Amino acid sequence: MKKFLSAIKNVTDPEKMAKYGAQKLENLADYLDPNNEKPSQQIPFMITRQMKNELIQLGYNFDDIKKMTPTYASNLLQNQIKKQK
Repeated sequence: MKKFLSAIKNVTDPEKMAKYGAQKLENLADYLDPNNEKPSQQIPFMITRQMKNELIQLGYNFDDIKKMTPTYASNLLQNQIKKQK
């Protein structure tokens, strides 16, 4: 496991970073690292009914929510970002 984590954290090849996305690799390494001092964050795999209701309260409509990824929706809710008009 440590070998895998160090491989992920040390990716510097631009082609690999572009292919997998540096942010995704960083999030995966943080998620898998048992010594991570950051508070654990769960990566949502779906937008729940509660999340939809909260997004509607922030001004998003069903069409907006339909186009969102679960991670994007979660970030909007965590930061309480209202829809701009």
